[in-house]
Order: sequence, then structure tokens, then C-alpha cells
Amino acid sequence: MIPQAKILRVFQLIGLLKGGGRTIDQLAQQLDTTTRTIYRYFRLLEEIGFIIDQDFHGRYFVHREEGEDPESRFTLEEVSILRQLIQSGASGHPLRGPLLKKLAFHSEAKDVPEQFLKLRVAKMFRKLSEAVEQKSQVVLKNYHSANSQEINDRLVEPFQFGEGFQSVLALDTKDKQCKYFKLERIGDVVILDKPYKFSKLRIFLESAGARKSG
Repeated sequence: MIPQAKILRVFQLIGLLKGGGRTIDQLAQQLDTTTRTIYRYFRLLEEIGFIIDQDFHGRYFVHREEGEDPESRFTLEEVSILRQLIQSGASGHPLRGPLLKKLAFHSEAKDVPEQFLKLRVAKMFRKLSEAVEQKSQVVLKNYHSANSQEINDRLVEPFQFGEGFQSVLALDTKDKQCKYFKLERIGDVVILDKPYKFSKLRIFLESAGARKSG
């Protein structure tokens, strides 16, 4: 069961960060929690697209669009957080269904899945682009395979993006095959300080047109 206090704190934190700068200690005090928890919430917000800045006085804040009233309505990011918290930790709670149904009728909620996916895909794309440019190996964390239905880490050498930049073509170092990996199925991308090791094999496989789906 997900603690209601956790949901409340996340929304309160968003409001405080949008309302003006606060130090970590001030945020922890106002939300009646620890500084460690505040940093954990920061990572959650950054994961879904918030940009958290710090001024010269050590106060943290998030940017608001011109004319935006932080009290007027939930943003896409806020709705995404609420959906994530409810779906991940509220299984079995009697209010889970009604809450998700209400979110579906929220003025912005109908766009949440697509927008949230775009944020995640954009994040994966940026990291993979960096790896391709550096010719570095990467670990695709918690990759969900559509073929085997397994979720595991993949050590790969990415070298090209698929049509629409929704997938990446990479050499899977385990079975030495070139495969397409869907960006939306990747949990995270970890760039390793290791250069390509199988470039010659990959070029040979590419010339033979040997490509599979991850």
C-alpha cells in the first residue's frame, strides 16, 4: 500500500519548487521529512523531465512557463508522478481504480502516457547518441524483450538508430548478433568506459544483412 503522505509530499515539493527557491533543509523541514528523501524526490522529478536548478544562495527551484499559475491545475509531469505512484505501489488499494479513472478524465491526463513516453525515449536517445559518438559499449538496463518476454540487462555496442529514432541497432555482445532494441523497452542506459570490441564482426554482419529484434 502506498503511503498517502508520500503522494502529498511529492505534490507539495513541486509546489514549493515552483513557488520560489528553498534550501534542502527548508524543504525537508516544510515537508516534515529528511534531506535524503528530498534528494530522492529530486531524482524522481528529474527522471520525468523536471529541470531543478540552484541559485547562488543554495536554494533549489524549477522553472515555470511565463504566466503559469502553479496552483491552478496539475501539469503533465505532476499527473505522471501520481499515476506512477498509484500504479507501482497501490495494488489492492480500494481507491486505486477510481483514482486512475479520474486521472484519465483530467484535462491534461489523456496525453500523459504519450508525453511520459516521449520524455523517457528522449532520455534514452540522448545517452545512446553519446555512446555512438564515443564508440562506447553500453548496458541496456532492464530491457524488456518482446520475443522472450524476459527482462534483463544487455551489454551492447550501439551504432545506428532505426526509422523514426524509436529503436537502436546494436551488436549484442552475448550472442554476437546485430539487433534492434526498442527505446521504450529500455529501463535505463549506462555508458561504459569501454570502447567497441566487436567492430569488425559487426561490419561483417552488417554486410551480410544479419539483423534481428532484441
